Amino acid sequence: VTFYNNKKDIKRGDYVHVVIVTVDDYGRSRDMGGDFFSAFMSSDSLNKSTAGRVVDYGNGTYSVLFYAAWSGEANVHIALIINREGVQFLKNVIKNEERLITYTAEYSNGTSTEIRQCALVNEGVWMNQCEYGNQHAMGKTVIICDKPQNFSCDQLQNITAKVESMNAAAAAMITDVKDDFD
Repeated sequence: VTFYNNKKDIKRGDYVHVVIVTVDDYGRSRDMGGDFFSAFMSSDSLNKSTAGRVVDYGNGTYSVLFYAAWSGEANVHIALIINREGVQFLKNVIKNEERLITYTAEYSNGTSTEIRQCALVNEGVWMNQCEYGNQHAMGKTVIICDKPQNFSCDQLQNITAKVESMNAAAAAMITDVKDDFD
């Protein structure tokens, strides 16, 4: 991860541009996009944060743009939520099992948090939900979360899946495959 613009020249109202270049376990550049990143910039002293907009160039390189809404120091947080291979698994294997794995979203403004439930959805119509996706990675498949009462959808800090939920989904898939062969 590198800063595209000079950190000392960023002023309130500018965009902070961070570039992510992905590599494999052996340090070789990845030549395909499709990874799903979460990004936010925060200031603990000012209790402010802003979500980053992730742009996938489809070649293993990503840009993250943050709006510099305040003056002073800021911390940049970028997390790989799920890699391309995991996204492909979700699209190709779990695709027909919508809402099989439940996710938990945490929204925060730096001083308080709110937890909401989320699900992977391939199609449909929904209201009063926050929608997160990456067209290059997930196509029309998105993660939808119950809209928080006290926060905007942009104040998402992270999305997690409990191990128990993933184990239950795996067990259900194994049972389905086993039944097909019996």
